[in-house]
Amino acid sequence: MDYNILKNIEYCREIVDSFKGLLIYSHIPIAIISFILGIYVIVKDRKSLLSQLFFSITVIFALWSFLDLMIWVKYDSSSLVMYYWAPIEILSVLLFMLSIYFSHVFLVGKDFPFSSKLIFLLVISPMLVVTPTTLNLQVFDLQECIAIENPTYQFYVFSIKIVLTLWLIALFAKEFFRSDLQSRKRVLILGLGIAFFLIAFIVAGYVAEKTEYFQLEMYGLFGMYVFLGSMLYVIVKFKTFNIKLIGAQALIVSLVTLIASHLFYISSVTAVVLDIITLIIAIFFGYFLIRSIKKEVKSREILEVTTKELKIANQRLLEIDRQKSEFVSFATHQLRAPLTAMKGYASMILEGDFGDINKEVREGVNRMYDSTNTLASVVDDYLNISRIELGTMEYNFAPMDMLTLVSSVISELKPSIDKTGLKFNFTHKDSSYIVRADKDKLKQVITNLIDNSLKYTPSGGIDVELVKSPINGKIQLTVKDTGLGIAPDVIPNLFSKFVRAKNGNKSNIHGTGLGLYVAKEIINAHGGRIWVESEGEGKGSAFFVEMREYK
Repeated sequence: MDYNILKNIEYCREIVDSFKGLLIYSHIPIAIISFILGIYVIVKDRKSLLSQLFFSITVIFALWSFLDLMIWVKYDSSSLVMYYWAPIEILSVLLFMLSIYFSHVFLVGKDFPFSSKLIFLLVISPMLVVTPTTLNLQVFDLQECIAIENPTYQFYVFSIKIVLTLWLIALFAKEFFRSDLQSRKRVLILGLGIAFFLIAFIVAGYVAEKTEYFQLEMYGLFGMYVFLGSMLYVIVKFKTFNIKLIGAQALIVSLVTLIASHLFYISSVTAVVLDIITLIIAIFFGYFLIRSIKKEVKSREILEVTTKELKIANQRLLEIDRQKSEFVSFATHQLRAPLTAMKGYASMILEGDFGDINKEVREGVNRMYDSTNTLASVVDDYLNISRIELGTMEYNFAPMDMLTLVSSVISELKPSIDKTGLKFNFTHKDSSYIVRADKDKLKQVITNLIDNSLKYTPSGGIDVELVKSPINGKIQLTVKDTGLGIAPDVIPNLFSKFVRAKNGNKSNIHGTGLGLYVAKEIINAHGGRIWVESEGEGKGSAFFVEMREYK
């Protein structure tokens, strides 16, 4: 590279001295503040990719500020000016790329796609090659105290910055419109902060170059204050880097102190005015920021305490619920034995095992038998519920014929069927319907469905059907009646605990509302499906059980 000896040192000194205060004020404070914030973030959360990227942004910005400052203050050494000037554009493009990388991780929560990284590498590779050559800086102008830059290279760099800025704006806009209301605030604040910084950086540099009034470029650096301000707000309010309120307070105090310290050594009236304005803005912004964050942190702490208390309470409730289930299991198990004995002796009396009884006694014993039978059914329901909730329900799966099982259930319920006077049909086409199931549990489900139809069908008939599907290999049991039917609003919750059809209450049909819940849990454990269909009250209902055929 052709380095020239600077002959017009006095002329350059006059130029630099005319805006020395602005030069120092625009470079040093913001570089130090951003670097301190970057270190603070990386120390607090060094393993986070987001922290690493933010730290990289602050390091690149601080390095760019240092080199740019050296270009101005080392006017008496053309070789040093050219040396510092050469990599300045690479750093500025890196700053834009890292800003997009950081924004992507911040918004999406995951690393940049490899394709995007490859694009960045391809874009910056020519700059790495061109930087140490005359294709970057051609010569140093002795009269104007500036290096003559290659216009093609400058256009390439400027185009990259424009494209990257548009990319970043599109990234934030896309995330803003697809986010919920709570997330939009976070996206908007940081998006405006980064976009303002990059746009100010581009515009100030472009105008300064076109007008050759290079002091304007220094005003573009003030956009970093806006970026850091938005970053501080997002850091604490949204826990971006797990930094507490005290961290924000310390950083804001440091920022204000650093800005105020410049009043003691700058002499330019313009710089003093700018420093005072910036100081006032920093104090104002910092006050309301910390005030807002205090409220947010207090609310969050209250929420965390409440959440912790609710978690403890929930654990206690789960323990109480477990104890309740254990008690119900124990109590129902203890009730089962005497109820079985009562039912057995009542049956023996009715069958004449203890001799003949008159009509009045038979009627009383018959009522006792029915009540004992109902109570035994209730006890069985509660015992099954407690076992399901405790996870102690045991299943003995084995291949069995569903046709044989349904036929046996119908035989056992025949006295009850005959007593109702309903038309009862059982149809099937095949000679066997083999499934893998727990015989006793499946029998309980089938009994419950047919018994329910008997209870809820005052007149008409009941059709039970077994079908085998050759398409999906499923066996389906249907219990269809012409009874009271089910209201549409009841059907979605009918298989929940303690839910019964409303018209059942009106018809004085007694039940626990647990039978269908138990049936659903048993069929689910078999890997099957159970559901109900009804056109409405008074229009009957149809219950379906679907299980896979065993081959």
